[in-house]
Amino acid sequence: TWVLGLNLLLIAFFTYLSPNHVFWSARNLQNQLLNGSEGLLLAIAMTILLAAGLFDISLGVNLAFSSVVGAMALVTVSGGSVALLGGSSVGDNVYTNVGLGLVAGLLAALATGVTFGLVNGLIIAYLRVNSLIATLGTLSVGTGLMLLLTGGADIGGLPPELQDDFGLATAFGFLPYPFIVALIV
Repeated sequence: TWVLGLNLLLIAFFTYLSPNHVFWSARNLQNQLLNGSEGLLLAIAMTILLAAGLFDISLGVNLAFSSVVGAMALVTVSGGSVALLGGSSVGDNVYTNVGLGLVAGLLAALATGVTFGLVNGLIIAYLRVNSLIATLGTLSVGTGLMLLLTGGADIGGLPPELQDDFGLATAFGFLPYPFIVALIV
């Protein structure tokens, strides 16, 4: 109740401070829902772990690493070439099969996330390493692998349909699709 009250107080405060009270707008609410979707999914995963008496500090890196592998698979199977942001080939891709690329990207991301979690689980269950210590180690390994794959740069060259038809699309003219997916989960 206190957190809800504090959030309502902060909304009122920032609405008052913003020019023409634009903080209290449909577009800002959409942005907040879209930005909170990823955090909501991570919070659900962490809640399940905490209920089991475990703690996983590598969840964020698992998400990022799985996203990198999925994005690379998506672009490659779609017929484009992976571009690291800052490179000249961003936006130069011609995609021949976005649907198949999307399926490949989702499967690659899911397989990577499951494998990452399985390694955590095996280390904790069979090697009897404390979950905090085990996931601290896999956090470092996952970060290193991700940096090796990307050279420390963001992935570019994704099909624009991915952003237009899902990332920024809304249902009922207002609710972002990623937020609806997070709510369903």
